[in-house]
Amino acid sequence: MLSKKRFLPLAVAVAVIAVLAAILGGTAPAAQKAATAKVGLVSDVGRFNDKSFNQSALEGLQRAQRVLKVQGRAVESRAASDYIANLASL
Repeated sequence: MLSKKRFLPLAVAVAVIAVLAAILGGTAPAAQKAATAKVGLVSDVGRFNDKSFNQSALEGLQRAQRVLKVQGRAVESRAASDYIANLASL
């Protein structure tokens, strides 16, 4: 029977291998493509061309679409009363 001192390095090695396997490719590429993220973005009343937060958020969404291949949809709010309807549409 293995002593605890001899079992510990083996247990640590198995744990490290399991973590590395998960990080380096735990899912098949086909499964990754099937799980495309969907992202919705609703602007504040400042609208997307505000040269501030809304514009930065839209640029981030566009970059995520380009780089991460997410599906994204942006909806612009013209008044505070548009928020709930815009969120519901997404």
